Amino acid sequence: QHYFIQLNLRKSEFMSPTARLKAILLVGLLGIVVFSQELEWKRVKSNGGVSVPVSFDFNPENSLIQYRFSGVAGAALTNLAFTTTTRFFDNKDNLLGLTSFIYKMEGRRVTKSWLRVGVKIDRKLRFCMDEESWNGAIPTYTNMDVNDPDIFILNTDTSANFENSGCRHMDVWKKIVEGKSIARASVITYDPKRTTRNKLVIDYTVAKRAAEVDTAEEEAAEVDTAEEEAAEVDTAEEEPADLVDETDEGADNKKPREDASEPRKVCSIYPPGVVDTFGGESVNYDLNCFHVLAADVGHANTWFIYGNFDTFDGKRSMAAMTFYVGAGAFEIQRGWMVAYLGEKFKLHEGEKQSMPVSGCEVLFEDLHLTVDCRPGGYPFVATYDGYMLGHLELTNDGERNLGLCFGPSTGRRVNWQIPSSGDCSISPDKADCRTRNPECDLFADACDDSAVRMCNEMLCDGAATPEQMCSADMAVQKKCSLKGVSKASPTGSCPQDVCLRKFFVLGAGCPQDSFFNDCPVDNYLS
Repeated sequence: QHYFIQLNLRKSEFMSPTARLKAILLVGLLGIVVFSQELEWKRVKSNGGVSVPVSFDFNPENSLIQYRFSGVAGAALTNLAFTTTTRFFDNKDNLLGLTSFIYKMEGRRVTKSWLRVGVKIDRKLRFCMDEESWNGAIPTYTNMDVNDPDIFILNTDTSANFENSGCRHMDVWKKIVEGKSIARASVITYDPKRTTRNKLVIDYTVAKRAAEVDTAEEEAAEVDTAEEEAAEVDTAEEEPADLVDETDEGADNKKPREDASEPRKVCSIYPPGVVDTFGGESVNYDLNCFHVLAADVGHANTWFIYGNFDTFDGKRSMAAMTFYVGAGAFEIQRGWMVAYLGEKFKLHEGEKQSMPVSGCEVLFEDLHLTVDCRPGGYPFVATYDGYMLGHLELTNDGERNLGLCFGPSTGRRVNWQIPSSGDCSISPDKADCRTRNPECDLFADACDDSAVRMCNEMLCDGAATPEQMCSADMAVQKKCSLKGVSKASPTGSCPQDVCLRKFFVLGAGCPQDSFFNDCPVDNYLS
């Protein structure tokens, strides 16, 4: 049988000479961790600064989760801000707790190097913190030994971080461990500003425990397995992780399923920032750059939907929707573009196509791009007009839902915005237009109370183009259709030749070939 002994004592920016000497001495004193197989390291794949969540069966009694941090050759480690988190679930996919490593550098000065343990108490996550966990350098490995909840391991440092913390929530965590309730785990990393890009590589592995060489080696086993925390959904100012803390958890969520006896909840995201929530509430947000539209962060099958908002043709609009579902991630963009792993995903009008990994299906039909993730076990369907607005259908409430479609944020995450580079300033309070445009009376008998508001806000700062009014018309028709009601076009702004609309929207996005039926390109080149 082949045994692999893992030591990381290479010269790097992560371990100072003192730390390397400490590692050598500690390994010599405690013994060496022996794994019965070579470790299979998997790269934490990032999409827009957020890694693809990965879930797997996990038994803390015989398995260890470890993260490894490696510098990119020639790159200086400066201005970093990332969080890694591991979440733990029971055999019914209910969230039990999580562990996180939160790290931030301003220039070369380390401003955060924190460890955190979170447990679910009374339907909310409660946290215990260790804000003096490391001497400033990025550790080569991190891990929390779930079997010994007091110890959060950085490299080979097995000192107890939470043993005498005085944090009462640790008692709840210990009961979870003692009750052997953990059945699954999920790892995820947040770096919304992409500060680690081309600087730092993050890998993770799940290793089986092997027989320890020494009694003290039990600790060393956790050392080499070092890393059991990842960017849960609530970390530092830079991560969407804060989102978890801002909302109560909903009802327990089992496997997503569609109940035909109950109408689907529909949320509409209208320009310039009007949202008709799943609960039927009309909210007028100031939206700019990236915002969470909807998410379920309390289930093993975590999913997020982000909206990217910009000003296009003079109106604030939704330029893209990004989907993080299980181990998959992809984006639909203005112009009915589908992007996966940085590549264009070829569409064919009227044909359903499965997205890799996620199990979601995409379909372009009736001037809308539809993303149906129910085949992959996720309870939502998204619809995008390819130009400025979209809708979300929810077939099953999650355990911890959040985002614009569920209502305004109650914490510091203003309008559920995710920090990003550039001018993304917004106001937490947006006043409605003071004047009511008579043209908007045509939307009065729409299928939600937000249609008139959408129209007024669109026309508040000047007339809208025919194509923008066409989008408003189609939004009302689509919303009514999703609610099982047939609705005529309020203003009749859409062109009679549907191919004109198709090529207009196609031309509004990144260049791609036409994928339309019955719309010969040569007939519309002019």
